[in-house]
Amino acid sequence: MVLNKDPKRAALSIARHVEFFVRLSALKDLPWEPDHLLKHFGTAELRKFELPVRWLRECRGLAITAGQKLEDAERRRLQAQLDSVTRSSPAYPVLEAFHARLCTRRDSGEMTTRSARMSLRPAVDFMRVNPSGRPSQRDLEQYLSGAPGQRACLSLFVRHLREVEGVDLEMPGRRVAKAPAPRRIRTEQDLRELLALPERPVDFEQRWLLLALVHFHRMSKRDAKKLLKEGQVVQEKAGYLVQLGASHYAIPDPTPGLLHQQRTN
Repeated sequence: MVLNKDPKRAALSIARHVEFFVRLSALKDLPWEPDHLLKHFGTAELRKFELPVRWLRECRGLAITAGQKLEDAERRRLQAQLDSVTRSSPAYPVLEAFHARLCTRRDSGEMTTRSARMSLRPAVDFMRVNPSGRPSQRDLEQYLSGAPGQRACLSLFVRHLREVEGVDLEMPGRRVAKAPAPRRIRTEQDLRELLALPERPVDFEQRWLLLALVHFHRMSKRDAKKLLKEGQVVQEKAGYLVQLGASHYAIPDPTPGLLHQQRTN
């Protein structure tokens, strides 16, 4: 704390922190609370003002948790994705409306900020395929052929385009072989046996992720193992998201009736 320093050093250093309190005064009648500080400054800016923030924590009891900092960072990344689109482009108002829809769902508790960001990222990339703002079915199929792992994340945007923008789009149907390959039959059987276990073993989650990548995303076991080793697995409300670079692979929660639902859909 400044007061614990040498008086001369304190006098020289205190001027550096005046900016923080001048900017803090812009909050006016808003209480000095973590959410307001993060929205006003951002995590990166607050790091510049380490000493005043420490003073707020020690003398005012205002502590910003790691979770709050992470949420602020995710919100700023979400906004940055929208800001990466040129405002004069025909795609911008479409993506802006989708961004607002995602934020509404997040604020109502239907999805996390991270899930919203994961949905907006492929939407931005997809709209770059056709800058007109009115993508075609062919554009959608072309995009998914190069980014198959984005299928689940993009589905919400495709529905938004259809329902709100009036764009005639449908997610391409998955190819169903008349006679499933033996490997696929074995994988499905392995999944059924895993889901039927009376008690879940310690390695249940790892086995589920591996088999689900093979089954739902048509991967080889070798590629699935490599993805799980090199990628990042995030648990969401409706399942898991496996991320590696710009690719994301959605995996549903392991529920006993899941495979039956997949068959009937």
